[in-house]
Amino acid sequence: MNISVLALLCIGAFEANASDHQSLEIELPDATFTLQWMHSIEKSGWEETWRVTNAGFMPINARIKTGGSGMEPPPSSVFVDGWYVYRPEIGPVPEIVIPDSSFTAPMQICVQDDCSPLSEVAKRRTDDIRPIRLWSGAGCSKM
Repeated sequence: MNISVLALLCIGAFEANASDHQSLEIELPDATFTLQWMHSIEKSGWEETWRVTNAGFMPINARIKTGGSGMEPPPSSVFVDGWYVYRPEIGPVPEIVIPDSSFTAPMQICVQDDCSPLSEVAKRRTDDIRPIRLWSGAGCSKM
């Protein structure tokens, strides 16, 4: 029997005063999402896959195309199909704050096989460069 897990991912602008922000929610059918981006100096691909848990976001795995500029893959990584693959050695985190950069293409968020620019998913104006905040919970209007 295949039981699907439904989790909510909340997305909003990072604000000093959390009551001043608008947020939206994305349903995650399998409680996971992947963030993809291009390293601003090395111009190489990076990916992190996260699972939403009751304790917060848990990293499942990460992939790096190439290292450099102080961003080397950890010694535990394994080279597979052109990527250094590893599991980040951190515990659950309550939120992920993502800075914006004009030096790279927009960060992508993937839910299952559907990937979109995170700024578009967050319904941001193109001139809005505030960091984007990800968190989870029963309702995204609550911090």
